[in-house]
Amino acid sequence: MGVIIKQSMRSTSYSYIGAVIGFLNAGLLMPKLLSTDEIGVIGLIVSIFLVFSQLSSLGFGHVLNRLFPYFRNPDDNRYQFFTIGMLVSVAGSFFSVVVYFLIRHWFNDGTANQDLYDTYEYYILPLTIITIFLNYFDNYYRMLFNATIGVFLKEIITKVFISVGILFYYLGFIQFFGFVLIYFAAYSLPTFVLAFGLLYRGEFKLRWPRKYYIKRLKWAFISLSVFGVIIGFSNVAVSNFDRMMLKSFETLAVIGVYTTGFNFATLILMPARSMKRIASVVLAESWRNRDLPNIATILEKSSITQFISGIYLFLGLWLNVDNIIAMLGPNYEGVRLVILFIGLSNLTEMLSGVSMSVISTSKKYVYAAYFMVLLLSLVVISNLIFIPMLGIAGAALATWISMLIVVVARLIFIWSNYKIQPFSVKHIKILLIMGLTYLIVILVPSVSNFIIDVLIKGTLISIIFIPGIYFSKVSVDINLKLEQILSIVIKKIRK
Repeated sequence: MGVIIKQSMRSTSYSYIGAVIGFLNAGLLMPKLLSTDEIGVIGLIVSIFLVFSQLSSLGFGHVLNRLFPYFRNPDDNRYQFFTIGMLVSVAGSFFSVVVYFLIRHWFNDGTANQDLYDTYEYYILPLTIITIFLNYFDNYYRMLFNATIGVFLKEIITKVFISVGILFYYLGFIQFFGFVLIYFAAYSLPTFVLAFGLLYRGEFKLRWPRKYYIKRLKWAFISLSVFGVIIGFSNVAVSNFDRMMLKSFETLAVIGVYTTGFNFATLILMPARSMKRIASVVLAESWRNRDLPNIATILEKSSITQFISGIYLFLGLWLNVDNIIAMLGPNYEGVRLVILFIGLSNLTEMLSGVSMSVISTSKKYVYAAYFMVLLLSLVVISNLIFIPMLGIAGAALATWISMLIVVVARLIFIWSNYKIQPFSVKHIKILLIMGLTYLIVILVPSVSNFIIDVLIKGTLISIIFIPGIYFSKVSVDINLKLEQILSIVIKKIRK
């Protein structure tokens, strides 16, 4: 457990640092330097190659997670498994090429600024193939008990390189074409670093798999791959299909505005991502021990903790939405409803706690795939309904409605099968504290300088919301953390 805890802490730290750098890049700097069209084309290409690479990984990450422990010994067994993964990645690369050319016409619809998209479209396939191998190498490293290097490369190094590109662009060393080159080179770098690392460790060895391995594991490979494709593809597609579908209805400039608003609202999810990684390990152990009371406790506590942190961040964003638009400029007025609906979608997900992990670590784990398929289907259908009606606000609204339906369905499934649910009177107290905070802050007159206004509102939110949570004692875990922070501050003041 020492290794798990140590690496979990490092991965969490890297994720938070990366999120801050990413927010500065995509939320603050790029909107000031690039046009909405340019941000739109970058966001669209990223969405396309992320979806394609996840689909074309053919679910092998899930196969690796389930079967690699049986091949861990450092003899030919491990290297045969590594070779199978490389062959699957090569096959997935060919698959991505075929699929892309079959549906390429969907993205060449002659809408405004189509020429800008056509100029950079050729990045999609190379980035897709590079990301297929990135997913494989990162998963393989995790199986070798090194889960941090992939997180470090993807969350920090990639975003630092993008920051360098932004700096070069700002100083006039490069034009937009050069910035795009650096931007996508940053996405490619982790793949080559991980490949070199495997070579250096002597793990990049190809051994042709013996026939009896293939016969014995064929059906396990197929079933796990199918499950992995459904889970992995649906998860990535849900976060990116909205931008891909917007291409058929709106201009690249509109997609740029949507991408910027989406990046702001995604900040709300930061606390939940780290908790899910850690909770999955504990939940799997609890299921193995048939410790349903502990699972119920984890579900309730995760819901409360995530809901509190999510509301705090949501209030900070929504009460400062006018300041965000003032900072970005008049072209970004459309981010208002994107931040609202994507923020509510993320808040809805956090309210459900680790409900998805409860299902995916149980014997009924296959239902996790069903719920992801349901979510993806709802996202597609609702986007087709609401985008023509409301534009980017419709895309964001579609995401919230879809998430709300699936969260309710997941919680009903958990209750009907295990008779546990995350809600209590504490959630009502949290909502009351949220309402009180909102009413007080909204009554305070705004000042003309948006930076000062952000500081005033942020301070007020903290002064009202945090003590309200502490004295209401809705979360033992948060209270302990606040007491630890307060104790450290007092010690430093006394020194």
